[in-house]
Amino acid sequence: RRAAEKHFWHAQFSLGTMYLAGRREAGVAKHPARALEWLSAAARQGHKLAQYQVGVMHEAGLGGLAADEAKALRWYRRAAAQGVKEAQAKVDRAAAAARELYGRSMQAYGAGRHADALPLLREAAEKGGKEAQFTLSTMYRKGEGGLAQDSAKALEWLRKAATQGFKAAQYLLGTMHYHGRGGLAEIPPNALGWFRKAAAQGHHDARLYL
Repeated sequence: RRAAEKHFWHAQFSLGTMYLAGRREAGVAKHPARALEWLSAAARQGHKLAQYQVGVMHEAGLGGLAADEAKALRWYRRAAAQGVKEAQAKVDRAAAAARELYGRSMQAYGAGRHADALPLLREAAEKGGKEAQFTLSTMYRKGEGGLAQDSAKALEWLRKAATQGFKAAQYLLGTMHYHGRGGLAEIPPNALGWFRKAAAQGHHDARLYL
């Protein structure tokens, strides 16, 4: 505990796992809320297994948390980026589910069934589907697909798609920063950052700004 309180991440992780399962021989009773506290502290410092475990707790709704797949996926992605195979498997499954949901939503929109399509599209976006996030952003921006126009929500979903590497979203976010549109201030350095990311993926129009 002393080491954990001094912000040693391995100690924080160890204490968190002890509280999560309970260690009678160590005099530690099972306490999911305290487990979350210490695991989160280690996760914020970059401990990859703590990041994965915090993701599990968000997904399952442990430690006083409401079950939240989107928050779980954020932690899974951080752990996966550090090589945690179990986290990568979670990310891959969510991505596959998002692609399937996105395809079904586009079929429903094509058939004019907006009431059926929108929940599928939103679920795909919440599972981290970058195509779905970009499409949802566009619908909020234009007020299409049964949605009221909402520039704040449009920007929120656009940023999520761009952060995940969707080049069309990166380019559009760049133009918004460059011209000061969509509720964003005119900040050319920010625009250039997004243009470079999109151009690196072969976006022709983004290259024209560089």
